[in-house]
Amino acid sequence: MVRWGKRRFQATSVSIGEQKWEDLNMDCLVNIFGRLGIESLLLDVPFVCKSWSKATLSPLCWQRLIFPNMSLDPSRYDFFTCRLMVEYQVKGVFSITSFMKSVINRSRRSATTVALPSCCTEEALVYVAEVCPDLRTLELPYNLHRNLKLKIPNLISKWENLEHLILECDFEIPIIAEISIHCKNFHSLTVKRARMGKVEASAIVTLLPKIRPGMGSQNESMEGYEEWRGAYFQVVYRL
Repeated sequence: MVRWGKRRFQATSVSIGEQKWEDLNMDCLVNIFGRLGIESLLLDVPFVCKSWSKATLSPLCWQRLIFPNMSLDPSRYDFFTCRLMVEYQVKGVFSITSFMKSVINRSRRSATTVALPSCCTEEALVYVAEVCPDLRTLELPYNLHRNLKLKIPNLISKWENLEHLILECDFEIPIIAEISIHCKNFHSLTVKRARMGKVEASAIVTLLPKIRPGMGSQNESMEGYEEWRGAYFQVVYRL
């Protein structure tokens, strides 16, 4: 049983000269913190001073959720996981599902970008679908479990506002098929490590005709880019 406790240290008032950190404009702080990563928002910023800690409670700081890849082996936790367990007094074996839910809840249903960790669980994935209705960008890691990739097509309908998909894992045609049905604002596909053959390339052109090869800085270097490019021009120019 994992229990998330309160932070081990309490933020205190800090000043530089005669100006106190807590006197800085709250909206300004939230705007800045919203550009930081999860690690900084959880383990660094809240411990600077009380006003910074308060600012991190705003859901606007948690609209962009890029989950780091974490080692969940109790015998060799990574540095990030170890810090989390110490600072938040996590007892027992670290639960990635509890952690992801805790972070997602901070967005209060306003998250627009989610990058899943490779250790994501099915329960956490379904939770993202249920409580992130305004998701615009979804990133799937290269070593995401096969069973989870098979679940994603059934969840796409929850993300009607999805605009951008980043694929590091193997290409999955069913995901693209569901996007073509449910995500009318979809306009960008970035493929980093996924392998793509003629069948997959033709599927993109057929199901997502507005997506052109080269849209996304990583696409030109991916395996299968030429197949995608060839299929696209065959359709456009009726070759």
